[in-house]
Amino acid sequence: MTQKSAVIVPRISGVGFYLPGEPLPITDLDLSQQELQRLPNLAQEFFHRSTQSSTALMVNAGSKAMEDAGVQPQDIGMVISAPSLITGHGLEIPAVTVRNQLKLQNAECLNLGQGCLGLFRAIQLAAQRLVMEPDSGDILIVIGCSASGLTRNNTHGSFFWGDGAAGILMSAKPGSGLHFQSYSECTSEADWHAMSIGFGDGKSLDSCDLDQDFHIQVAFESEQSQSEYVRGEKFRFNKVIKDLLQQKELSVGDLAGLAVPSLGQNRLQSLLGIRNPLQDKLIVDYRYGHMGAVDALLFLSKHLEQFKAADGEYFIALTPAYTAQWGGVLLRYIKN
Repeated sequence: MTQKSAVIVPRISGVGFYLPGEPLPITDLDLSQQELQRLPNLAQEFFHRSTQSSTALMVNAGSKAMEDAGVQPQDIGMVISAPSLITGHGLEIPAVTVRNQLKLQNAECLNLGQGCLGLFRAIQLAAQRLVMEPDSGDILIVIGCSASGLTRNNTHGSFFWGDGAAGILMSAKPGSGLHFQSYSECTSEADWHAMSIGFGDGKSLDSCDLDQDFHIQVAFESEQSQSEYVRGEKFRFNKVIKDLLQQKELSVGDLAGLAVPSLGQNRLQSLLGIRNPLQDKLIVDYRYGHMGAVDALLFLSKHLEQFKAADGEYFIALTPAYTAQWGGVLLRYIKN
């Protein structure tokens, strides 16, 4: 009789975070009266600022994730980088820098340009590879956000940003931890380009405005289009959650927690709506400046440190990608 091989459910075997320097109070910034008035509704209090590139931040976070997982450089079969904004220079593949600086000589490289959502897409791709090639080595995923140099007063007009990076080790080896279950995304069909940095290969340097085209801008064509975007964002946010649950035939009651980034308390409350049972399942610390999905993973990690997950509990982590998408992953804590 043929013996069935064990089902491989890839898991997160280690995490690491790099938040540069001490947290800086947002109120120490040279804020306008309008920005000061926004703060109470946002509930954001501090941010981290770096003079390094997002790639340098990723190298540090990747090293910490490897240390947490207890792996050696030769154990890594792939590095996936997912810069949340832009890279340190225009022709950079951050995964290559991470590979070389951490001496991961066996690792292949992949770079994803999907904004903040790249982190969760990378988890899905890593899980697929580990199922197909379980002996190809663990996969190191890194995401970095260096927004300070791309914003004025660490804000683009909505919420406040911070700098930071996260690393994740994905493994096919059995063990306790968060196991990947599913991925979902929902894409905007209008105004997906409303958030942008003006300079790119579609705009020559000679035609750029140094004050405008090298900072994050959010510009809608009209007030009506902005209102329609807000309604659409609420639909996309909730559709991703619904899809993730449906893929495993789960209900909201089966969910132990919903990890989201620090985008401002007012915005997240609006996305969820009043009397939504998910309000009681939110895993978020609004005090942080947003770090491009780094914060969602950080909040989930801190939650699991403080409140030990029970065997079989489900968690969702999700994030937007600019004004283009919302997406996330469903994870299940399994104790082995």
